[in-house]
Amino acid sequence: ARFRAFRDDEEIPEREWRGVTPKRLLFRLLVAAGRPVPRATLLEDLWPDSDPEQARNHLRVATSRLNDVLEPERPEGVPQSFVLSEGDALRVPIEARLRWDAKCWEESLELLEGLGDEARRERTAALFEEFQGPLLADLGPAPWIDALRSGLAGRWVALGHALARGGLERGDLDGCEHVLSRLLAHDEAD
Repeated sequence: ARFRAFRDDEEIPEREWRGVTPKRLLFRLLVAAGRPVPRATLLEDLWPDSDPEQARNHLRVATSRLNDVLEPERPEGVPQSFVLSEGDALRVPIEARLRWDAKCWEESLELLEGLGDEARRERTAALFEEFQGPLLADLGPAPWIDALRSGLAGRWVALGHALARGGLERGDLDGCEHVLSRLLAHDEAD
């Protein structure tokens, strides 16, 4: 789905990002799930075709812009609280990732097991509808995010299969048709 970020419940306007580079850095750090990502890895993942000095400059600029957009009120000299520098690595603290929609969606899937049948069916249907397509599709191909993208998509397809089976068992052919139409739109081979 399309990337959107919020600061104090207000969507960050596109113009504040000053390009796609800070977003790509944020995505890469979020995919690491709170673990530090060595700068060398970031250079290779985000600027594989740039010469090393140019790539290091891109990373410095992207980090600065990302900190500026995420913490515009941070006084000069106060350390960043969102993008942390740890030796030769950068990371986004895991607690900052808790409101990432992809992570929240995954966590909601885990909670399905503790629900009764009717509540689980309703929540499964809601989670199926929430899925908006490939994770960060506007980012384009990126090997470092492919596993997460395919994992989320696979879990969504499994939700759809469960909903379709349940719809058939209950005789809800319209609901079943809706689910199967979405699945086929996602992957005609399904």
